[in-house]
Amino acid sequence: MNNPEDYTIEKYGKIRTCGSCSECCKGYLDYGNIFEYKYAPKVPCHYLDECKHCTIHKDRPDVCRDYQCMWLFNPVMFPEWMKPNLSGVIISNRDIVLDENEPPLHYWLVIECGKKIRPEILNWILTNSHFLGINIQYQIDGVDYYIGDKRFNDYIMSDSFKHRQHI
Repeated sequence: MNNPEDYTIEKYGKIRTCGSCSECCKGYLDYGNIFEYKYAPKVPCHYLDECKHCTIHKDRPDVCRDYQCMWLFNPVMFPEWMKPNLSGVIISNRDIVLDENEPPLHYWLVIECGKKIRPEILNWILTNSHFLGINIQYQIDGVDYYIGDKRFNDYIMSDSFKHRQHI
């Protein structure tokens, strides 16, 4: 397996910023709180203005500051056109601890940003996740699909997965 950590900012020193992208704030990701307001799938962040820009970016809470968009985190691996507001997908690193005596189950979570994933984007994701040996959960028209190694597939088929809250 190739190591995705070989392609990170720390190794190459390239830094990206969100710029005009605010897809992670538009209600496509998990559930949580930003200060006193809840966010959830289909519920955009309360702090987005009418132009979809963050009004608290400099003072944003840890949940926002700590979120790692793969396009930002990994500028060598992810080309410019994979920026979420250009590609229409958000790719996040995820880990699930199944057993404290084993390493976490690592995967990419690929979320559509309001419209069906384009074929060339899906092809890039599938090709690169296969090349790197990364498990993935991805959406097509809002339906989740999973590709991965035996441990990941066993988890997907397990009862504990079926009872877990997703996306």
